[in-house]
Amino acid sequence: MDAYQFTETYCLLLDRKHLVLKKNPDETCLFLGPEGCSVYSVRPGQCRDYPLGWKTERSPNYCEGLKKEA
Repeated sequence: MDAYQFTETYCLLLDRKHLVLKKNPDETCLFLGPEGCSVYSVRPGQCRDYPLGWKTERSPNYCEGLKKEA
C-alpha cells in the first residue's frame, strides 16, 4: 500500500494540520490485535510517543501504564 492510500484509509486530519491514526470506537488502535501491534516495526510517531504525547480522557481505561499513574 502506498503512503497516499494508507493515509486515505487509516488517517484523519485533525485541526487541518495534524495527521493522526483513526481508532476503533472504543479508542483502541486499529492495528492492535491479539498478537500485539501488527505494524510495530514501522509504527508512526504518534505510536512511538504514546501514551505520553497522546493522552485522551479515556486513555486510563485501556492503557496499563496510565492506570498506574492515577
